[in-house]
Amino acid sequence: AQEWDDVELVTRIRESSVECASGRPSTRVHALGDVLLAGYDIAGALGVPLLVDATTTGAVAVARSLTAPLGIRAVVRARTMVSTDHGWRVGFGPELRGSAEAIVLFLYGRGPLPNDGAPGD
Repeated sequence: AQEWDDVELVTRIRESSVECASGRPSTRVHALGDVLLAGYDIAGALGVPLLVDATTTGAVAVARSLTAPLGIRAVVRARTMVSTDHGWRVGFGPELRGSAEAIVLFLYGRGPLPNDGAPGD
């Protein structure tokens, strides 16, 4: 993920807000992934859950599963990541279950391999 200083981050957020309000937003999934990771970071630091819809987390997970580093893509080719809270799945093979957040963080190399111990492991 790209890093920005506070002033640049505020400027980018304002520009994105204006674009979204214009009725012509063009959100790239890669950028959406960066925003989702930042949201998880902020929510985690505050100790509050981040409420994100299943379409967003699913789109980010699918896109990242195709562009992740080789080691992570290898896991997705051998296992199916099942989101226990958002109802989507990505990958092939025996299931690994976890929250959408846990799966997205794993796909970005920011968390451990999800596995909540549910049947199908």
